Amino acid sequence: MALNHPRVRPPTGGRTRARARRTAAVAVALLLAAAVLSGCGAGTGAGPPGPRGAAADPPPPVGAVPTRLSVEGLVLPIEPYLFTDRQVARVLRARSTLASACMARRGYHWPAPRDGSP
Repeated sequence: MALNHPRVRPPTGGRTRARARRTAAVAVALLLAAAVLSGCGAGTGAGPPGPRGAAADPPPPVGAVPTRLSVEGLVLPIEPYLFTDRQVARVLRARSTLASACMARRGYHWPAPRDGSP
């Protein structure tokens, strides 16, 4: 039969399983080594030495904290970049003018903006 032929390998996948086990073992060994090496430096006090116990300086005193009762005087950093009401009205008027011209080219009536309205 064809299965007894010397060039036909059995479909068990023995070599593939062995390779997968070996790869998994190497991965576990590398992870374990990384965990051990990272844990070695944890308790060495790598940071700057500081005073201990009663010899430590007390924390600095906290001054008066200002309270804001109103947001009227509050200026946000984004405010210089925002449009004013006049600029918004001008943009809306321009958009309406362009829409009216576009609709007129296609044969439709679109109300043109009035001077006083946005």
